[in-house]
Amino acid sequence: MKTQFFTLFFTIICLSLQAQQPCIIEGNINGIPDGTVISLMRQQGTGMKRIANDTIDNGKFKFIIHTLNNQTEALRIVSKGEGFPNT
Repeated sequence: MKTQFFTLFFTIICLSLQAQQPCIIEGNINGIPDGTVISLMRQQGTGMKRIANDTIDNGKFKFIIHTLNNQTEALRIVSKGEGFPNT
């Protein structure tokens, strides 16, 4: 179940953002040990660029980012480590 959740969460998550102010992305993740580092990636050309990191604390995370040129962006949340689908 955990692997299925992470596969869905980390590989399919794409957010559409349109804002001039900083954008706050926050959420809860159950079943992840505190201290796990997660990264927010932004689509850049044909690849992804890391734009923010956060550490899971009590199952919560928060990213504060600035959008580019007030355009729609594709973002992905990823983590490296045993038990994560992208490792």
